[in-house]
Amino acid sequence: MKNAFLSLLLLILSSISSQCQIINIEQLRIVTDTTGIAGTASLSFSASQFTQTFLAINGVLHLQYQQPKNLWLIVLDYDLVNAGGENFNNRAITHLRYNRIINPVVRLEAFNQLQFNSITKIGLRSLIGTGFRFKLSRQERFKS
Repeated sequence: MKNAFLSLLLLILSSISSQCQIINIEQLRIVTDTTGIAGTASLSFSASQFTQTFLAINGVLHLQYQQPKNLWLIVLDYDLVNAGGENFNNRAITHLRYNRIINPVVRLEAFNQLQFNSITKIGLRSLIGTGFRFKLSRQERFKS
């Protein structure tokens, strides 16, 4: 009975905090009209000893530094759920993004992302990219 309860608890905890392997960085941008640093940070830790040891760790850092022509965005997210020496969830994402305003229509953008996820069997995934972004409209209905 205790093992069934512990398994159900672990399933609920990992489904609440789990993310799919693709993250939408556009949703993580902090909309602000001032320069400076904005963001959030959190850290949680839980450990219990039943018939087995239970450990849960979650840490999130989401910072954005905006200057008149530059924008830096960093997202760090780590999640571990372990019971009885077995990982039920072990994932991390680090994402660093840079934007430089060239003119009112064109921005240069570069990013780097590292990720692993034991549930989706992503050992270590590394993404890097750069390119131009074009603002084609200022209307709110085209933003998403």
